[in-house]
Amino acid sequence: MKNTQKTALGGLTAALVSVIMLVSDFTYPNQQFSIAAAAGVIILSLSFAAGKRTAIYSYAASSVIILLICTYKLCAVYYILFFGYYPLLRSAFGRISSRVLSFAAKLIYFNLTVFVIIALCRYMLQTDMIVSELFGISIPYLFAMAINAAFIVYDLALHFYTVKYESRIAKLSLRYFK
Repeated sequence: MKNTQKTALGGLTAALVSVIMLVSDFTYPNQQFSIAAAAGVIILSLSFAAGKRTAIYSYAASSVIILLICTYKLCAVYYILFFGYYPLLRSAFGRISSRVLSFAAKLIYFNLTVFVIIALCRYMLQTDMIVSELFGISIPYLFAMAINAAFIVYDLALHFYTVKYESRIAKLSLRYFK
């Protein structure tokens, strides 16, 4: 693929991701995770089609655009800090020789990112995301277990998408982008 085609595809992808993230302003708060995750999958698809460097540039451009146009900044924070970049970083975790160490590194990265997002929400956006106790049950621990389970499902979905892309979609895209 020529550099001009990569640049054009990266720009179109940044615009598409920005429009998808703009939709998050009109959805319920519980749907914003899935919108940010879908935007990350689009960036992953760009990395397969045009290379990781183009995908990183498109991610950076879409992050700036999202910060400027989205009114609900929390969804933008989700995308910028985790969902936009993790699909690209996932291949680096895959190069770790041991599966257990690779999985542990992914979980550590995810939990550190969640910690940063919660800290940003508390101190900069002045919102408290987590209620401390409900019916005598500590909610932060349940929240941590639930989001880690959701991350494992998300990581498996990215794995299956990557396998499917490499086996079928890449062959189809080679017809159109040479």
